Amino acid sequence: MRNEDYGRISRLVGDGTAVTLRLNIQNIEYPEGATAYNAVAEIPGSDRKDEIVMLGAHYDSWHDATGATDNGIGSSMMLEAVRILAALHIKPRRTIRIALWSGEEQGLLGSLAYVQQHFGSFENPKPEYSKLDAYFNIDSGTGKPRGAGVFGPAGAADMIREAMMPFADWGFMGAAKKRQPSDRRDGQHFF
Repeated sequence: MRNEDYGRISRLVGDGTAVTLRLNIQNIEYPEGATAYNAVAEIPGSDRKDEIVMLGAHYDSWHDATGATDNGIGSSMMLEAVRILAALHIKPRRTIRIALWSGEEQGLLGSLAYVQQHFGSFENPKPEYSKLDAYFNIDSGTGKPRGAGVFGPAGAADMIREAMMPFADWGFMGAAKKRQPSDRRDGQHFF
């Protein structure tokens, strides 16, 4: 429903006027697996073009959300980063790949399928597995990023924190290492 239609209905109901709606709903069933597509593009690198730095966000939305905060914001930020690099004619050493995921709100379907197809896993790596240098993902809603969660070694979080400190006056508070299932202490997994 468009905002102006909802607004009119809300005003009429608020004034005590009864509102009758006639809806024309057309349901379509799609074959399994044929309704979600990732959008992927890249800026080729120069001397280290086989190494990949990925930017990502998801463009599907949560059923209760408008889509703008979850996660149109992240998608537009990543697209803007790539647009700026292209507009400045930046020639990165590594390939910068942007991926906008679909099916994330239904169980990370887009990103998991992509990782399985292109990178594999630690136990069963694909050729690109060792070529992925970094992945930056935004899924934090509106407003400016205030911090970063970093999966990987503690040193990676330290490096990101230091790199982002010039943005402290914008409200950026730092970066912290995130625990992941593969982290262990005393034989236990962190979750």
